[in-house]
Amino acid sequence: MLLCGIVAKALGAVYKIPLTLILGAKGLGIYQLVFPLFSLVLTISSSAMPTAISELVAKRKSSEAEAKQILKLSVCFLLVVGTCFSVLIFLFSNHLAFLQGNVLASNAFKAVAPTVVFAGLVSAFRGYFQGKLNMVPTAFSHVFEQFFKLLFGLLLGKLLLKFGIEWACVGALLGVCVSEICALLFLFLVFLKQKTKKSQQKPKEKNIVLFKMLLKSFFAVGLSNLILPLSLFVDSFLVLNLLQKTGMSLNMATSLWGIDSGVVSSLTNLPVVLGVALSAFVVPKLASSTTQRQQNISKSFFLSLFVVIPFFVVLLCCSYDIISILFSSNFDNTQILLASKLLSFAAGTTILLAILETQNAVLQGIGKMFVPLFSMSMALVVKIVVFVLFVSNKSFGIFGVEIAKYTFFAVAVFCNFVWFKAKRLKILELKKLFP
Repeated sequence: MLLCGIVAKALGAVYKIPLTLILGAKGLGIYQLVFPLFSLVLTISSSAMPTAISELVAKRKSSEAEAKQILKLSVCFLLVVGTCFSVLIFLFSNHLAFLQGNVLASNAFKAVAPTVVFAGLVSAFRGYFQGKLNMVPTAFSHVFEQFFKLLFGLLLGKLLLKFGIEWACVGALLGVCVSEICALLFLFLVFLKQKTKKSQQKPKEKNIVLFKMLLKSFFAVGLSNLILPLSLFVDSFLVLNLLQKTGMSLNMATSLWGIDSGVVSSLTNLPVVLGVALSAFVVPKLASSTTQRQQNISKSFFLSLFVVIPFFVVLLCCSYDIISILFSSNFDNTQILLASKLLSFAAGTTILLAILETQNAVLQGIGKMFVPLFSMSMALVVKIVVFVLFVSNKSFGIFGVEIAKYTFFAVAVFCNFVWFKAKRLKILELKKLFP
C-alpha cells in the first residue's frame, strides 16, 4: 500500500513537469485556478466517503451483505450529489472564472465538471475495500488513476495546444476525467470478482438506518476534511486580485500563481504521501479496536517524520538544482530563481503538513472528527487575515501565500496537539514504538 502510494504520488508529481512544459507558467496558473474548486467540491461530495464507509464497516464488523448494502447506498448518494455539483460547475463556469480574475479558466471549469461524478463513485468503492481492510484495490486504483492522468492529460493537452493555452488546459483536465473513469472500471471489476462469493446473511439494519449512520459519519468526517481544500479555494479567488492590486499585470500574477501552486506546492506535497497513505491504514484499525492505540499512533507519526524530514533537507538545500533540472527548458532564468527561492522558503511546510495529516487521520480513527474541524477552522480564519495582509503587500507578493500556509499549518497542528496533551495521548512515544 505504501509503495503504491509513493508510486502514485510520484506519478502525480512527475505529471506536473511535462504539463508545465506544455502549458508554461501562465497555462499552469489557469490550470491551478480550477483545481482548488474541484478539490473543494470533491471533498463536499465524495472525499469523506472512503473514511466514512471504512469506519462504519470496520467499527460495526459488518457482514459481507451489510458491507455491500452500505456500498450501494453510498453509490446512490454520491451519484445524485456528484451530478448536482457537476451541473452547477458547468452552468456557472463563466461566473467562477470572472470572480477569480481570469476568464480564460471558464472552459477549464466546464471540462472538469463531469469528473466530480466519477471521482465520487471511485471514493465509494475505495471506502468499501478499506473497511474490509483490503488495501490492495485502493492502492492500485491510485496508481492507475495517476498513470492514466499522466497519459491522457498530456496527450490531450498537447493535441489541443494548437487552439490556445486555455484549450490545452481543457485537454489536461479532460485527462483527469478519463483517469477517474479508468480507476472506477478497475475497482468495479475487482468488486465483481469478489461478488462471486455470495453470502447467505442479510443486512442486520434496514436501509434507512444504515443510510443515516453513513450520513452522520460522512458529514462529521467531511466537515473536517473540508477546511484544507476550502483554504486553497479561498486562495484561488484572492490571489490574482490581490497581486494585481500591487501593480502586477494579470499575466504575471497568473504565472506566479502557476509557479507557486503548480510547481512549488507539488514538490512540497510529494513527501506527504506517506501521511495520506497512513490515513487509510489508521482509520479502520483505530476504529475497530482500542488495543495498542498508543503504539499505532506512535508508528504513524514516526513513519511520517522518517520520510518527510530527509525530503525537507533536500528541498531546503537543493531547491535551485531541483528547479533547474526539472523546469529549465520552460522557465527563464528569472522564473527559475524565483521558483527556487519559493521552494526553499516553503520546504518547512512539508513537516507541518505531514504532522497535520497524521493528526487528523488519528483523530478520525478514534472518532474525534470535530477536533480537526475546530483546529483547522481556527487556522483558516487566521490564515485568511495573514494571506490578505502579506499577498497585498508589494514587499512580499507571492511569498505571502507561503507565509499564510505556514500560519495555517502551525495553528492547526498546535490546536490538535493541545487536545492530544489534554487526553494524555503522546504523538511519539518511543517505548510504545519499540516495546
